Amino acid sequence: MPKSSRHREGGRLQHPSYTRVGWTIGFGTEFDLGKNWSAKAEYDFLSFGRHTALASDGTTFLTDRSDISQVKLGVNYRFAPGAVGPKF
Repeated sequence: MPKSSRHREGGRLQHPSYTRVGWTIGFGTEFDLGKNWSAKAEYDFLSFGRHTALASDGTTFLTDRSDISQVKLGVNYRFAPGAVGPKF
């Protein structure tokens, strides 16, 4: 890693820590496949904005942007009512 992202202090390696706040938007759908089975699909876009840091030379600013696009696909099985769980 570059010196701007870590440094040694007291013989231990230190990593800077910060929290990034962002937003997300997405959509999804689910389809009945019959006999308790279904399929689902989802798309999400996540954005955490820009982050700027000063490099170790003290004069250079480094900027990064964190945007994530993700697609989720899945298959579900729904157990029949009463088929699973304790009986009292």
